[in-house]
Amino acid sequence: MGRRPVAVALVAFGLLMAACVALGLARTGGGWAYALDDAYIHLALGRTLAEGGGWGLVPGQFDGVSSSPLWTLLVALARPRPGAATLWPFALNLLFGGLLLAAADLFLARRGLAAGERLRALLLLVLLTPLPALAIGGMEHLLQAWLALLWLGVALPRLGTGAPPGAGLLALSALLCAARPEGAFLVVPGAVLFARRGRRAGALGLLAAGAAPWALYAALSLRAGGSWLPDSLLLKGRGLDLRSPAASLRSLLLPLWAELRNPLSPFALHLILFIVAGALVWRRREQLALDAEQRAGVALLLAALVLQLVYGGVGWFFRYESWLVALGLAMAFTLPGAPGSWRGRPRGALALLGLLLLVALGARSAVSLRRIPLAMGNVAGQQLQVARYLEGHHAGETVVLDDIGAPSFYARVRAVDPLGLATPALARARREGRLGAALAAETARRGARVALLHPGLFEGEIPAAWVPLLEWTIPDNVVCSRPTVAVYACTPADGAALRAELADFAASLPPDLVAKAMLDAHSR
Repeated sequence: MGRRPVAVALVAFGLLMAACVALGLARTGGGWAYALDDAYIHLALGRTLAEGGGWGLVPGQFDGVSSSPLWTLLVALARPRPGAATLWPFALNLLFGGLLLAAADLFLARRGLAAGERLRALLLLVLLTPLPALAIGGMEHLLQAWLALLWLGVALPRLGTGAPPGAGLLALSALLCAARPEGAFLVVPGAVLFARRGRRAGALGLLAAGAAPWALYAALSLRAGGSWLPDSLLLKGRGLDLRSPAASLRSLLLPLWAELRNPLSPFALHLILFIVAGALVWRRREQLALDAEQRAGVALLLAALVLQLVYGGVGWFFRYESWLVALGLAMAFTLPGAPGSWRGRPRGALALLGLLLLVALGARSAVSLRRIPLAMGNVAGQQLQVARYLEGHHAGETVVLDDIGAPSFYARVRAVDPLGLATPALARARREGRLGAALAAETARRGARVALLHPGLFEGEIPAAWVPLLEWTIPDNVVCSRPTVAVYACTPADGAALRAELADFAASLPPDLVAKAMLDAHSR
């Protein structure tokens, strides 16, 4: 069949994407919308960078809002501006989705899988990763998955034979960590395995290569007055509390429980099942007659899964753990009794775990396909409407925002961000329980006249002097932090000036939004 598995998988990917986009455009009214507002953060950063204005949402300021410097650089290549160039991240994701499928086919062919077996694996990769959700999210996660699989494909033969890492693996380590800091979840365990095989210099080289992009970022950020890591990582990351065994257990289990209970998050169960299945395979490695490459692959995947759950988290539109799902599926097909071979099928606990894992991943895939068009509609009805209002009435001004992506890209506003992503001082104030006073002071200091926030996120923290003017609610919310967004005047004097423009804007909102939740500002 030659390259037919890749060709068939690409056709399946393309047809699935076309269906998802068509359903999404029906939800947005025909206009393009990414399924995540974060995609517009990269577009804003990329435009500023391409225009020579530095690493900021707007020229003249430094913003540590990107967890993927490599993706931001790739986005900047298109010099993105509102219009056709807005589709550049989507085009990149179609490219990297195809490259991921080609890399997976090569990875499996090298292990001796026949074309039919590889085709089954690639189709599962399309559905279960899931590629469509990642592509329409407009973020870096397909790039990350492709680089991770390339890294694994280069590392395993060298670990199997005891060879040093080599220049190719060093370069991939730097690229993988530049794509996402979670690349370290492969690079660091990989360095440990190389060191255990007597390749200590190569292990140090891997660590240095993985750290190099972030050392460069830290140097540039600190010089510009930022933090040594992006604020997006410092705000969203989580660590293991090492003060006591009980504290360590709590810091691991409580976030996992929160993920399982979060209706906007996919199941964390699939990664837990991956870990349990991987641990069982490792325990039975002698019985399963795993070779040196397979043992190294299982060990690396187990380490990365645990590190992801402890430090990286899962969920929020299927993205954070997606690279490990892709790696896990590819690795699983190379093991004895793999689902693609139908030979020597495992029995007992391992077979049951495999079945449960497929069910969990299948449920996650079904949820993703349902949520893609809904998420596009959510962003079109909320963040893009906010951006449209600001572009028409407050372009280039300082405004208060808790979703900064689309408004920064379309309206070039300077954001006062109460969540702290674009305004780190407010993140500290929020942690310390003094956000209301700090937000009022920062708003006055920077001269913001209007605020657009999710009021449900800031109960008891919205400054008392602010005047609520308008709010609207999106239907079928699956991706926005809250379904309702509200517009406030930052002073009573501002309120009088804003009412007329908001009346015109409210009249232009899509009918379902206006009919459900527009408030009469004069009655508040």
